[in-house]
Amino acid sequence: MTAGQREFLMSGCDLAMQISDSQTLTDEQTGTLWTRYGAYLIEEHAELNAFTRPWAFWCFDAPEPRRRINGVHPFENPERKEAITAALEKWPGHVLYTSANELTHGKPAHLIVDDDVSAKYETEREYLTRLNLLTDHERSLDASE
Repeated sequence: MTAGQREFLMSGCDLAMQISDSQTLTDEQTGTLWTRYGAYLIEEHAELNAFTRPWAFWCFDAPEPRRRINGVHPFENPERKEAITAALEKWPGHVLYTSANELTHGKPAHLIVDDDVSAKYETEREYLTRLNLLTDHERSLDASE
């Protein structure tokens, strides 16, 4: 794994990889790298940024979206679904609406309706704890608090 590939798996930003490696990766290549190095990168990341996860974790390992704590999850919101359908009828193929149900760090990647703006989600720490995804280091920090 090159330094640029590592940075991409950690942050999702492929600029370093494009500059240092003169390449970009397909989703399949990224998934293969994550499968090979993900466990190590999670441990490394958790040592420096406890109770959070690198970008690629959210793309490849997160078992479910983060829970909304103040209402209906946006993906279940009928108003949002209607807004997306109407927008796609007006602007077919518009990237904002075709990717409206994608996630970033376990939360919707795009704000479509006003309710999306006010949505509050469980923290990464709450998510990782609830799903028993803490590293040994994080468990030791949790126990000492």
